[in-house]
Amino acid sequence: MLDHKYHENVLLSSLWVLLLKQFLKDYEQVQVERIDVNINDEVTIINGPLMQQTGQVQEVNGKMVKVMLPSLGFALVAIDKNNLSKGASQ
Repeated sequence: MLDHKYHENVLLSSLWVLLLKQFLKDYEQVQVERIDVNINDEVTIINGPLMQQTGQVQEVNGKMVKVMLPSLGFALVAIDKNNLSKGASQ
């Protein structure tokens, strides 16, 4: 029997794929820029459906990070570093 955590990870992965597809459909010209983020940094999502959401970096894995987003009920969401800016939104 598969555990609850597995189903949660599959749902988050599926959600991320849908959000990424929507982002690429909405924006024709996508520019990739390097940003250094570290665990516990406060970041703001600057592009896509979660734009303007602020959270705290929980994990960094290559160009993907997991950010704690309190406005979404403390869910962890994998986000491309290129869609983040350091600090809270203005």
